[in-house]
Amino acid sequence: MAIFLNELDLAYETELMQFPDLKKEPFESINPNGRVPAIEDPNTGMKVWESGAIIEYLLETYDEANKSGLRYTSGAAKWEQKSWAYFQMSGQGPMYGQRAWFTFVSYTIARLLMTYCQHTDEIGDVQYHPEKNLTSCLDRYGNEIKRILSVINAHLKKSGRPYLCGEHASYADLMFVPWGWLTPAIMGEGFADEWKKSYPEAVRIHLSSHICVEMFTDVLGVSSGLGSRSWRRDPRCRRRGRRGRRQMRSRVSTSTSEALADVDGMLTMPQRS
Repeated sequence: MAIFLNELDLAYETELMQFPDLKKEPFESINPNGRVPAIEDPNTGMKVWESGAIIEYLLETYDEANKSGLRYTSGAAKWEQKSWAYFQMSGQGPMYGQRAWFTFVSYTIARLLMTYCQHTDEIGDVQYHPEKNLTSCLDRYGNEIKRILSVINAHLKKSGRPYLCGEHASYADLMFVPWGWLTPAIMGEGFADEWKKSYPEAVRIHLSSHICVEMFTDVLGVSSGLGSRSWRRDPRCRRRGRRGRRQMRSRVSTSTSEALADVDGMLTMPQRS
């Protein structure tokens, strides 16, 4: 969610939550499903959950005129971006999440959080699947990840376009970024090289967001080619946003694999006094 909050220049605060707190009040009044991400918008009084719904809400509420250029508003591209967005939600998110569930251990998550946020004292215990080295599970979801990358790669190669739906990145491109950033960690040592060799077109769209340039340059060792508008982490870890608007609250979890889908939300977690 932080990608879109930053791209739209909206002020927000990220709250890290422990898994047990997601399954009880007051959080279940925000998301009846007891999962993250979810946002509360004090400007409208809206509480929105599920990543796709949150993205649509932010774009339609705070970028109605499409000044960000993150939406194609007419023609085939308008519906292409929706198709790719739903593919991300039904394909990339679940498959990558399952591979992460059977792969990650607590120290992996701790290392990620220590790298990209400052509240390491709030990480807590991370418990994923207790049995390790389940080859059949790892193979199934690993093969699905490769299949998803191959779908993206083949589409971009066939279309000859730099992005999924046209000549500029849309919100659909950006939706693939957070899990994409974690792909080498999920797939294991050496996969970054395989990704660049076997799915080179699929690397490029994961550099769609200026916010993610630094992350992907570090992980994949590639240049973004995005020019001068590069993202720089704010040492105060707080977005000021547009004048006259109150700060939104974005919630992510520290205890479940779903947190990985919104690791970008942890990048700008505000410091507490």
